[in-house]
Amino acid sequence: MSEDGQVPPFFDDFLAEADELLTETGQLLEGLEGFRPSIQQDRLRTILRHVHTLKGLTGMVELDEAAKMAHIIESFLLSSGETLDVEEKIVELLRGSTRELRRCIEDPRSADHSVDKYRKLFASFASRPTLETLPIAPEATSWVTRLPEEVQKSLSQAEKEMVTSALGDGMGLSLCTFQPTTELAQKGMTVNAVRDALGSRADLVKVVPRVQGKEVRFAFLLLTEEALDFTDLNVESTCLSLPKSRPVTPSSASSEPRALSRVGIRVDVDRLDEVMRYVENLVVSRYRLEQRLDELNLPRNRSGGVKEASFRMQRELRELTEAVVRVRLVPVSDVFKRMPLVVRDLASESQKRVSVVLSGEDTRMDKSLVEQLLDPLVHLVRNAVAHGLEEPEERQAMGKPPLGTIRLEARSDGNFVSITLSDDGRGIQTDLLKSQGSEGTDPDLLELICRPGLSVRQEAGLDAGRGMGMDIVRRAVEGMNGTLELRSIAGQGTTFAITLPLTMAILDALMVEAGGQLFALPLDNVEEIVEIQTDSVTQVQKKQILTHRERLIPFFRLVSLLKLDHAKQENLAVLFHNHGGLVAVAVDRVVGIREVVVRPLRDPLVARPWMSGAAELGDGSLVLILQLRALVGQAA
Repeated sequence: MSEDGQVPPFFDDFLAEADELLTETGQLLEGLEGFRPSIQQDRLRTILRHVHTLKGLTGMVELDEAAKMAHIIESFLLSSGETLDVEEKIVELLRGSTRELRRCIEDPRSADHSVDKYRKLFASFASRPTLETLPIAPEATSWVTRLPEEVQKSLSQAEKEMVTSALGDGMGLSLCTFQPTTELAQKGMTVNAVRDALGSRADLVKVVPRVQGKEVRFAFLLLTEEALDFTDLNVESTCLSLPKSRPVTPSSASSEPRALSRVGIRVDVDRLDEVMRYVENLVVSRYRLEQRLDELNLPRNRSGGVKEASFRMQRELRELTEAVVRVRLVPVSDVFKRMPLVVRDLASESQKRVSVVLSGEDTRMDKSLVEQLLDPLVHLVRNAVAHGLEEPEERQAMGKPPLGTIRLEARSDGNFVSITLSDDGRGIQTDLLKSQGSEGTDPDLLELICRPGLSVRQEAGLDAGRGMGMDIVRRAVEGMNGTLELRSIAGQGTTFAITLPLTMAILDALMVEAGGQLFALPLDNVEEIVEIQTDSVTQVQKKQILTHRERLIPFFRLVSLLKLDHAKQENLAVLFHNHGGLVAVAVDRVVGIREVVVRPLRDPLVARPWMSGAAELGDGSLVLILQLRALVGQAA
C-alpha cells in the first residue's frame, strides 16, 4: 500500500502469487517430519525459496509486517541450514508462522505483535547465533556501493534486504544495461522484450532508467542462480557477485535471442473473459446469419456459395472457440493441493490418522469450473474424514492399517474431466441413514444422502453434522452441468465420481419442442432419441416405464415436468444418463443440434436448480437450457 492509501495496480496479481506460494509451502510442510533427510532438505530449500520470494513481494507492496515475518522465517531456515533436526515441534512452528504470514498479507491491520512472538519462538529453536546477529558474507555488504548512483537511490530498504539475503544464500548478482536503438527495435529488441527475456532467466530486482545527456539507458539489477551470458540480448553485463558453487553455463549456444521466444505471458483473467464474450457474440451472430439465409429462400444456383461460406465460418468459429477455451484451461492442482491441509486439520481434531494421495493434478479444465470445484471437494473430503474413516483402534481391530487413506484423482476423457474421491473406510452406513430419512421410500442411496438436513450426527461439530454437505455437493456439480455418482462397499470404503465438462461458456445442445415452446438440452449426456410406440409405455406402481430393446426405462413427459399446456401426443423420447442408468423424457419435436452460448440466470426469482441458464437465438429470443437430471430428480 502507498502512503496515500492507494492500492497498486498489480496488487491483485501479488495476492494471487502470494496465495500460490503459501499454499504450496503448506503442502511441502505436510508430513515433512516423516520423510528421509534428503527429501526433507529438498523441501526445506523449496520453502526457503518461496519465503524469500514472498519477502521481496511483500516489500514491493509495502506490507512491512509481512516482510518482517517472511524475513524471520527465512533467517531461521538460513541459520539452521542442513543441521536442522526436523521434528514435529519445528514443523508445527513453520506451519504456524506461514499461516501468520498469510494473515499479515490478507489482513495487515491484525498483524500487531505477531512478528515479535515468532522471532522469540524461532530463536528458541535456532542452533546458531540469534537471528538478529546472523553473520553476513563480506561481499554481501559491499554490493550496494558498486552500483551506479541512480540505481542505489532507487532501491528501497526492503529490496536491499532481499538482495543481501539472497547473496548470503549463495545467489549471484548482475547489473545489465540496455540502450534502445531504432535498429534493435526493428529486430524486436525493445525494452519490454529485453526485460521479459532477462526475467525469464533470472530474478529481476529492479529496472531503472538512466539519463545520460540526450540518451536514455535502462539498468536491470538481477539475482542469478548460475553465471549467465547475456550477450545475445545486446546488453552490457557486469557481474557484481558470482553465485557460489554453481557451474558457469552459457544461456544460449547461438547468437539468436532464443530466450525471447520462451518468455511466458501472464494474461489477466478479465481479458480472457472479454475475449470469450466476443467469441460468444460471434456464435450468436453466425446463427442469426444462418436464419436470415433460410428466410431468403434463395435458388440453389445462387445460394450455394453463400451457404458454403457460412459453413466455413461455422467451422472456423468452432476452432476459434476451442482455442480460446484451451487458453482458459488451468490445472486442477490449484484445488487439489489444498485438500491435504483440510485433511490435516480435521484429522488432528478427530484424533484420526489420515494420508492423502493425489494423482492427475496436471489435468486441466476451465478456470471458472476449477473455482467452483473447491466447495464440493471440501465437503466430500470432510465427510470422508468425519463419516468414512474409522478410528485407528477400530481399523486395527478390522485388520486394516491404522493409517486411513483418501485418494483424489483427476483424468481427462475427451471433452470431460473425471474426478474421483475415495476412502478405505467403513463405507456408507445404510441402515443408520435410512433410520434418519423416510425409510423405504427412496431406493437410490445417493438420493438418500443428498436430502437436505439428513445427518447421522446428533450434534454438529467442526467437521460435519448439519446435514447440508451432500445437498450442497450435488447442487454444485449439477450447476456445472456435471454428474455425481456413488459407489460404496461395506467395510471397504466409498467412492464419489464427478464428471464435468471442460467448459460451460459454449456448448452443443439438442433443441427440442414441448408444449409449443423451444428448449435446449446439453448434448453431452444424451444417449439416444427413440420413437415412442403405442404399447411401449406402461404403468408400474404409479410410475411410467418405457420398454426399449428389452430394457425397462423410467419414463417422464417434459410437458408434465414443466407443467405446460399440452394438446397433442408426444411421439419422441430423449434418453439420457442419470446416476448410472437411463431415463426417458418425451418431447413433441426434435429441432436439431445447435452450438449455443450459455447466459447464466442470476435472478433468484427466475433461477431454478434444473436450469443451466438461457441460450440466445439468432432472432434475439431466449430458450431455457434444461438440466434433465435435476428436473427428473425434483419430480421423483
